[in-house]
Amino acid sequence: MATHRPVQLASWPPCGPRCCSGCATLTNCLLRSYLMDRLLDQAARLVKKCAFPELAPNHELARYQFYLGRAAQHLQQALR
Repeated sequence: MATHRPVQLASWPPCGPRCCSGCATLTNCLLRSYLMDRLLDQAARLVKKCAFPELAPNHELARYQFYLGRAAQHLQQALR
């Protein structure tokens, strides 16, 4: 997954008013990649910097919320 990250970062943000689905998918892929590699600082920066598209499909929004919950869970475990 980490090998694909430079390509994903190069095309991020592809956001225009007409490609909300692509922007949401790419944001979720980057967030998942950071969480899988336990790069919590980068995941937190991505969440701060990124405004998740309002018109994204419901399944992408659900996936984004899931990854946010996973990130919060990892952070709480790190604080213990």
